[in-house]
Amino acid sequence: MNWSTAVGNVSIDVHKHPHQYLYEWLIRTNASNIFIGIESTPNISKRMDTHLDHNVFNVYNPHKYYAWCSLPDSSSLLVSNDKNAKLNREFKHGIRGQIKMIVDTRHGCIVFFRDGKKLGVAFSKIDLSQKYHLAISLYKKGGCVQIMDENIQHY
Repeated sequence: MNWSTAVGNVSIDVHKHPHQYLYEWLIRTNASNIFIGIESTPNISKRMDTHLDHNVFNVYNPHKYYAWCSLPDSSSLLVSNDKNAKLNREFKHGIRGQIKMIVDTRHGCIVFFRDGKKLGVAFSKIDLSQKYHLAISLYKKGGCVQIMDENIQHY
């Protein structure tokens, strides 16, 4: 396989944690083939991050996911297998640099920032009946990713 995925150990679960509204990650990357988002594969370890040898953000994954994808030609797109989610079709930003992803469970949306500048709401109407984890899929040829910060805010 040419893809590798890291899955975080913090779970976004509104049934278990109804008062945690903002889940925030700060990620630095120089990769050109990368997906950053959340996914709902069950049975993720609660004690450690998980590494998978495939890209979880693909059409064959039966579990819900939402991701921002950067392609080798510096173009990007939003991907999800949730037919009810609203994708921002104007979201055409490349991923390289310092990326902040915020999952807002109060409003059911995912917002991205790049190098401190808000890029906007990427997804709205996300399905909050699922339990999600941060997931980053990276093509194995070149590029690196560093999770610089993780934060959960309560209202």
